[in-house]
Amino acid sequence: MCTIFRVPTVIDWVGIIAGLYVVLAFYSTDQMRLRRHAITSNVLFIAYALYLGLWPIVLLHSVLLPLNLKRLNELEGFWRQNHLNLHMSESERQVFEQGLKSNPHSWAIYGYQRLPNRPSFRALGHAEA
Repeated sequence: MCTIFRVPTVIDWVGIIAGLYVVLAFYSTDQMRLRRHAITSNVLFIAYALYLGLWPIVLLHSVLLPLNLKRLNELEGFWRQNHLNLHMSESERQVFEQGLKSNPHSWAIYGYQRLPNRPSFRALGHAEA
């Protein structure tokens, strides 16, 4: 009896998950999220291809991985510089960078701080994060 379907192995699941991360990367509207998904798919595809001896795929993702890491690092630096400097005074930025809270009514999310007496991002013409 010939069966067409076989139970996926662990390495099959690694390849499937890597493919799903590629889809997530293409679906992402945020550049940082896109790069994170791409990096995850690169690592998973390298593992998958190494196990199966698929050298062109290993080569491709070994070239893409450092490029994605470089672009993510650039995006994070740009994001930190612009969002911290745009919405904080110098003293607030220094305190925030030290990991302290300068105002008990302030709160921090994703590397920026909003203070109650400051305009929102939407009022400044920026989309909410």
